[in-house]
Parts: sequence; C-alpha cells; structure tokens
Amino acid sequence: MTKNAEKDGNWWQAGQIYEFIAENHQNELWMKRLAAKAFFKAGDHIRAAELCQSVNRQRPTVDTLLLEAKIKREKKDFDSAIKLLKTAEQILENPIRQLPAFTGTGLRTQINAGWESLKEQN
Repeated sequence: MTKNAEKDGNWWQAGQIYEFIAENHQNELWMKRLAAKAFFKAGDHIRAAELCQSVNRQRPTVDTLLLEAKIKREKKDFDSAIKLLKTAEQILENPIRQLPAFTGTGLRTQINAGWESLKEQN
C-alpha cells in the first residue's frame, strides 16, 4: 500500500501510512525515517523535521541527519545544519560505534554537498 502511494507520487499518503505503522507495529525508528522522507517529498518539511528530530534523538542515522540539516539550511539555521552535518560525518568516520549507520560514497558525497552549500550561503 505504501509503495503504491509512493509509485503514484502521493508522498503525503505514504508518510501517513509509515507513521501509522510506526505507532502500531515494530520498527518504529525505521518507519519514522521512511515517513520523514515521504513528508519531505510531499513538501511537508515541518512534519519531516519533527520525525527526523525524533529519530535523531534516539538513534541518529546519516540519512536522517542529512535530511534534518537540509531543512535547517532552508530555514537559514546554518549553525544547526552544520552541527547535524558534523554528526553525520562522525558516523561515517566511525560507523562501528554508531551501528546501524549507513556508510558509502553516496552519503559522503551528500555530506560534502551540504558543506559546500553552507559555504556558498555564508
């Protein structure tokens, strides 16, 4: 059902479904992460930020830190965005301590792009 909503581009509905699953079933953090991405794609950046913050308080992942940093940057909250990028960078540099963290060159590229974007705006 969620995948159909995503496939149809109905990101807000997908976010709602992921939130329902998070509240009523297991894998709460994973579902909140998926909901945050869906709400962001739907343009509901406030809800996406709330979900990212919830995940990042419990078990930050590179992708939720990057998404929250992107939202902070959009709001011109550069100090918070920098802190989030630094945390994501630390996870990538020492992923064993942060398991289960996501690693890879794709995420490193996103972090570097975030840094460059902040440099350009300052």
